[in-house]
Amino acid sequence: MDQLALQLEATMIEPMRKEAISKLSGPEILQVNRSSSGLIEKRKVKTAVNSLSKIAGQVFLFPLLGRWWIQYHD
Repeated sequence: MDQLALQLEATMIEPMRKEAISKLSGPEILQVNRSSSGLIEKRKVKTAVNSLSKIAGQVFLFPLLGRWWIQYHD
């Protein structure tokens, strides 16, 4: 039954869907191919290293969680 439904969808519904999309989007010359990433130059963004985040876990977060865990089990 599922195979029949997939076959009907592929032969009937999918072409109607593509036709409706092409009618709504206008002429092909005006359509934009969004999947081509070769035309769009991607910039690499350097992120600044947060030095506080390196020590925040060791100095603040882990001791706080450790003490909470001890109090929770007592």
